[in-house]
This record gives sequence, C-alpha cells and structure tokens, in this order.
Amino acid sequence: WVLFLVMGLRWRLKLGLDREDFRLASLVKPFRKHSRYPRYVVPNELLDNLSHQLPIFFIGAFLSLSDAGQYGLAIMMLSAPAAVVGQSVSQAFLQHIGLSGDDPADLRSATYKVWLGLAAIGLVPFGAILAAGPQIFELGFGEQWTQAGQISQWLSLLLLCRFISSPTSSLFWKLELQRSQWYFVLAAATYRGAIYCSLFFGIELRTVIIAHVIIEIFAIVCANLFVLSRLKD
Repeated sequence: WVLFLVMGLRWRLKLGLDREDFRLASLVKPFRKHSRYPRYVVPNELLDNLSHQLPIFFIGAFLSLSDAGQYGLAIMMLSAPAAVVGQSVSQAFLQHIGLSGDDPADLRSATYKVWLGLAAIGLVPFGAILAAGPQIFELGFGEQWTQAGQISQWLSLLLLCRFISSPTSSLFWKLELQRSQWYFVLAAATYRGAIYCSLFFGIELRTVIIAHVIIEIFAIVCANLFVLSRLKD
C-alpha cells in the first residue's frame, strides 16, 4: 500500500496538479457512490471468515483437540483446492459481468453457464469423497485420519454447493446488494454458532455436521434464488 501511494503521488505530480480528475470535488462523488463497499464488503468478509472457524473452535472446546484436528484437515483438503478454482472463476465472472452491462437476460445466462460449469468440474472430486472419503484419507494420510475422511463425506455436498455458488457474491456486488448480503452472512454466523454449540449438550458430532449441511445448503439456495429474483426483466 505504501508503494501504491508513492507511485500514485509520483504519477499525479508528473501529470500536473491542475487536472480536473485530480481535484478533490471529482474524487468525492465516486467515493460517495461506492461507499457501500467499505461499509458492507469488509464486515461481510470478516464475519463470514470468522464464522467459518466457529465449528473448529466449538469442536475443540466441547469435544477434543483431536476431533478439531480431524475436522480441520477435512475442511482444508476439501475447501482449499476448491477455493483456488472458485476464486479464479469468480474474478473472471466479475470482470465479465462488469463489461457486459446491466441486461438481466445476459446476466442470468452467464450465471447459469458458470454454475453448470462449476458443477461439472466439482462433481467428480466431491462425488469421490462422498463415495469413499475414509478410504481416500486413510490412503493419503494414514489410518489415524480415517475420521477426517468420514467428516469429509458428511461435508462433501455442502462444499460442492459452496463451490458451485462461489460466483454468486460477484452478483451481489454487481447488483449493489451488499446490505442484503450482510443479512445472509449474519444469519450464517448465527446458525453456525447455534448448531455447534449443541455439542455442549452431548449431541453427536455426526448429527451436528449433518444438521449444519442441511441448513447451510438451504441458505445457499435461498441466497441464489434471491439474486436471481433481482435479475428479472
């Protein structure tokens, strides 16, 4: 950021301070127009990332650090590769919809194509984990990580849905729905905390994870339908 500031000042001094686009009044207008980005996007990302860590925190607190480690490995092995592909696709998708204009039909068409493409990419690896998660983890990491394979089985459908819908956040930005996105993120943090707090009352980890998967898939579907409802002609 310091380098960016220095280069920006050098560029400004080189081109001249009297240019119209360098005046304070010309900078205030776009700042006001896009003020929702720092007001909503930053809290959205921060709360969402923190709430994703709640399961590991509660599993470690109410069960054991061993169970938390098993869960952490399962999440890392499923979500890290998917996040790389999902983020790359999301960035390309955001650039595409930024250049394509505001036609709802074009945005819907592009969204469906991206969702179908990601579904085709993710079906094989996530399907393999769903079918033989314990065996895959035992083969790759050893017998002591069989539980992580079982957890990955329970989480595979949820992480597949997250992978497929990863470009949806770009639509929230495109349609300037950051405030609405905040409500979805806040709801997700609430039900994640509530679900995993139930471990304190002796509910089995498998039951808690399956409940998390069902509720979060439902929330993802609702978020996607909400965005599509804003793309009506």
